Amino acid sequence: MNNQGFTPAPAATGNDRTIMIPTPGGSAHEAPTPQFREQIAPAALQPQEVRQGLSIISNKAATLLTVIMKLRTTVNHREYKTLHRTLCDEMTRFANHCRNASVDPQQTAIAQYILCSAIDEAILKTPWGATCGWANHSLLSVFHNETFGGEKVFALLQQSLSAPAQNIDLLELFYYVLSLGFEGKYRLEHRGFEQLQQIRDSLYQTIESHRQPAEDELSAQWRSIFGSQKGLLKRVPFWIISSVVLALLLVSYSGFQYILHQDTSYTLDLIHQLNVSDQ
Repeated sequence: MNNQGFTPAPAATGNDRTIMIPTPGGSAHEAPTPQFREQIAPAALQPQEVRQGLSIISNKAATLLTVIMKLRTTVNHREYKTLHRTLCDEMTRFANHCRNASVDPQQTAIAQYILCSAIDEAILKTPWGATCGWANHSLLSVFHNETFGGEKVFALLQQSLSAPAQNIDLLELFYYVLSLGFEGKYRLEHRGFEQLQQIRDSLYQTIESHRQPAEDELSAQWRSIFGSQKGLLKRVPFWIISSVVLALLLVSYSGFQYILHQDTSYTLDLIHQLNVSDQ
């Protein structure tokens, strides 16, 4: 089915819409080009354990984070309208789950802004994303009335870093999105990749130094492994948890690699097959 110049489904209204967030800096317009970089290569683990050790925000964003990873390897996609509708629904569901989990509304709005920007960029980097009209109906425009988040995302990161302990969940989401290939304004800057690596490394150090001991977040299985060695639990570093999370996000689609070679709306099928939605 050809969806050139598609008209997306209308945005959610009423209580489903996310609050608008202030703009720390100006906005810009993106001129997408299909460039690809492999920035992470996590090992394969079990997808059902993805949520172990995740912060609340990242937990609720698990489906969307997985979609970002899958989109990076999507060569063809025909059902643009269906993809757009499904992602809008999932983005609204994410905001609702955060609200039900008593996440601060401002943090929810920032998290959604980050995810919209990352998914839009992932799509616009694909061969089909630059030609299907996605830039005119981006998730960021639907939920935040903006066309490009590459500048603002990093302004929001700096804003969050001003109070790292208070914003630790947001910082972890920033870290995962950067690890999944988000480039934003650095995509077109000289030595942008190196700058992104420095930002991610610095962000990791900040999270590591402010993250609370992970004992309460560990599953019963992990507790049985560590037993009563509470000192060891307190020394579980963030890099281990983040590496496991990224690895689990990757393998959550590994059983569906055959779909990579099809032109159907496999991303949508995977969203439902994964069943990673927050219940």
